[in-house]
Amino acid sequence: MPSPECTATLRSADQRNRINPYVSFLAACSLRRQETRSIPWIVIVDAGRRRLATSDAGGGNIGYPRTPAAIEHFKKMLRQTARKMTDEDIQRLVEDLSK
Repeated sequence: MPSPECTATLRSADQRNRINPYVSFLAACSLRRQETRSIPWIVIVDAGRRRLATSDAGGGNIGYPRTPAAIEHFKKMLRQTARKMTDEDIQRLVEDLSK
């Protein structure tokens, strides 16, 4: 059972963003460190729900990757975890974020 604080965070996120409650629960309670609470928060997991990469960078959560540093971190996340994306695919996605 999630903590009362986690449940309140989950409820608040679901109301604002209409996020699937199960996905919210995983992100807010199971996969995330307690000290990081800002949203959006990105996590890339494997089939066993093991965290492979998160949007937590040296300065905290990058949120939506819009700054050059955040975009660079997001690109690093994709390169570390992509199984079928090519470097060209990743670069195209990153260029779209920069617009």
